[in-house]
Amino acid sequence: MNILGLLKKKYNKEIEQRDEDIRERRQFNMIVDARLIDEVKRLAAWFETPRYVIVEHALDVACFYLTKTLRNPSKREAVRRHLVNDHLLDSGMDDDEAILRIGEGRYASELLSLAKSVTRNFRSLQNTMVIAKRTGNTMDFTNCEKRLERSVLTLAFWLESHPLDEPGNGELHINQQETESPG
Repeated sequence: MNILGLLKKKYNKEIEQRDEDIRERRQFNMIVDARLIDEVKRLAAWFETPRYVIVEHALDVACFYLTKTLRNPSKREAVRRHLVNDHLLDSGMDDDEAILRIGEGRYASELLSLAKSVTRNFRSLQNTMVIAKRTGNTMDFTNCEKRLERSVLTLAFWLESHPLDEPGNGELHINQQETESPG
């Protein structure tokens, strides 16, 4: 019996397995918005990590949520349209929160969309109120009022049928002071 040989073989196998587990890293050169670079630098300083760690994590998160959108044809098409119109043809840094959160579960994008509809209809009602006071024509005001009422009721019914809390409620609650940049 060669006990030393068996132990050496086992140890070598563990080292080989560990080497296989180490992910391969490669350079990912591309041109990106300068504001993103500044934001990555700020986050790296805040978390006290190298910049590549922040970028790698951001790509992990983005790929995770983008992959989730592939299951829903309308979300997939919305993201595709956004990628082409806002990133390929434009600057792309000022993304709407709804498009950034579209891959989240628990109805985040639907809730934001419904809330945006209520806000848009309320602003429209305010504008038509000013016009109605000047012209005396209340027909547009009445129509805007009905649209606002429908959007508010749609949001209320949606909230009633969709629980907002996560199962297990394992959310992190970070207060504003903690999220400010260091020093």
